[in-house]
Amino acid sequence: MAYEALRFYSRRDLTFHFVSNVDSTDLVEALRGLEADETLFIILENFRYARDAHQRDVRAHVAHRTLGDESAVAKHFVAVSTNAEKVAASNRHRQHVRVLGLGGRSLLDGIGHRPFDDDRHRSGTLRRAAYGFHAMDEHFDQRPSRELPVLMGLLALWNRDFLGCASVGVMPYEQYLKRLPAYLQQLTMESNGKHVTLDGTTVDYDTGALYWGEPGTNGQHSFYK
Repeated sequence: MAYEALRFYSRRDLTFHFVSNVDSTDLVEALRGLEADETLFIILENFRYARDAHQRDVRAHVAHRTLGDESAVAKHFVAVSTNAEKVAASNRHRQHVRVLGLGGRSLLDGIGHRPFDDDRHRSGTLRRAAYGFHAMDEHFDQRPSRELPVLMGLLALWNRDFLGCASVGVMPYEQYLKRLPAYLQQLTMESNGKHVTLDGTTVDYDTGALYWGEPGTNGQHSFYK
């Protein structure tokens, strides 16, 4: 989602493919037509299949040229994880393990630092956004009452349980934000949609709104009406 949102700033001398589904067809389609010796993998879950695909032609048309042997893995695979020991256990090339929090940090491979540091990029929009993210992090970390996150949570509770707002529609007209509705679904509903307490008791109140949406004008010509 973040890469699509910032694609305007991305490096155009590199082509980026993303695989998030454990269904192997997602990876098969991403690998289709790639040249093994021109590809760098930043691996989370699909390491074994991707490694095998580039050592030999596992399925037709996955790769035009394969790498042939295990020694090539060190040059073409980078593991990104917060668990260095687990990653190292599946890949003996420890120098290619990045111990990082996932998310924005790995995004820098495709976007780089300059758009966040340079005021000339769309009047410094990304720089101001990054400053705002940092300011919220500092506020959450340092303020004893954590007012803003608490207020946001209370507003969500008020809208859902007192005003009866059952869903939140997200309709970005900026095409670069086309994955934002799906991102917000996972971000909010995975955590806030639970209907039982920690001890397994079913709650008697609403725990979170449904998030849904589609970029306009696609949504405009369907559910808007």
